Amino acid sequence: MKRLTLRSMAFGVIAAAAGLVGCQQSKQEMAPKSAPGQLPSLTQQVDAKMAPADTPKINAATFFAHAHLLERQGAFAQAAEQYATVLEMQPDFLTARNRLGVTLNKLGRNGEATQQFRLCVAAQPNTAYLHNNLGFSLFLEGRYDEADAAFRKALELKPEFARVHMNLAVNFARRGLFDQAYEEFAKVCSQADAMYNIGILLTEAGRYSDAAQYLEGALAANPQHEAARQQLTELARLAADASQNPTAAPQPMLTTIEPPKTPPSVGAYTQIALANDEQQSDATHGAELILPPTIPVKVESPGNQQPTPAPAPNPGSGEPSP
Repeated sequence: MKRLTLRSMAFGVIAAAAGLVGCQQSKQEMAPKSAPGQLPSLTQQVDAKMAPADTPKINAATFFAHAHLLERQGAFAQAAEQYATVLEMQPDFLTARNRLGVTLNKLGRNGEATQQFRLCVAAQPNTAYLHNNLGFSLFLEGRYDEADAAFRKALELKPEFARVHMNLAVNFARRGLFDQAYEEFAKVCSQADAMYNIGILLTEAGRYSDAAQYLEGALAANPQHEAARQQLTELARLAADASQNPTAAPQPMLTTIEPPKTPPSVGAYTQIALANDEQQSDATHGAELILPPTIPVKVESPGNQQPTPAPAPNPGSGEPSP
C-alpha cells in the first residue's frame, strides 16, 4: 500500500508539473501579437528598449547640407533657420556661420548678418574673404566708413583680391569719391571697363552729365564697348525723364549678390557668384558693372546647357572655391 501511495503521489506531482508547464506554454502561445499599425505589447516594448538603437543621429554636417540646398533654391528664411540649427549643434562651424551671414543679407537682415560676420572675423582674423564679407554687409547697412576699413583689411591680407577692389570702388562711389573709385576699378579692370563702371555709378547717383563723359571715355578707349554704347542711350532717356520730372529721385541701379546654383560641398566654402540674370529688375535699367576677367562669374542656364559668363549687378562677398 505504501508503495502504491508513493507511486501515486509521484505521478500526481509529475502530472502537476507537466500541467504547469503546459499552462505556461499555452499563455505564450495565446499572448496577442501586435498587428500592423497597433502598439506593441509590453513585452515587445521592453525588448525594444533593451535592443541597441540603430537609427543614425543627424549631425551638423547633414543640417548644413540641407541648409545650403534651401539657400540655393531661394528658400532663404528656411535656410537661415537651418544654419542656426547647425550653429546650435556646433558653434565653431565657421562655414555655417558665414553662410548664415550671407543668407541674412539676402533676407535684408543686414544688421544680424554683420554680427555673424564679426564672429567669423574674430574666429579667423587672418582670412581675407571674411573681412570682405563683413565689409559688404556693412556696405548694405549704409555704414560706408566701417565697410571701408573692412575692405582695406581684406586687401592688406590679400592685395590681389579683385572682388575686394571692386567692392571698395563701389563703396567709394557711394560716398561720392569717384576718383578713388576709378583708381580701384583700374587696378583690376581695363581702362574702358573702369570708365564704364564709373559711368554706371554716376548714373545711379543722378549725375547724368558726368556719367556721359565717362561712358564716352569708355567708348574712346574701346570703340567696341557695346555696353557703354547701350548705356549712353539709356542715359539719354533717363536725362529726358529727369527734365520732365525734376523732383523724382534717381532709382538705384545696382542690386545685391546671388549665390551660384552648384552642388554644395559640405564643410567647404563655396564661391558666391556676382551676377544672376534672373534677379534683374526694372529698377536696374539694365545697368551692370563690368567685372575683371580674374573674377569667375557664371549664371546657370535653363535646362542642361552649360553656364555662361555674365557681368555683375553689384560686387559682393567672396569665398574661395572648394
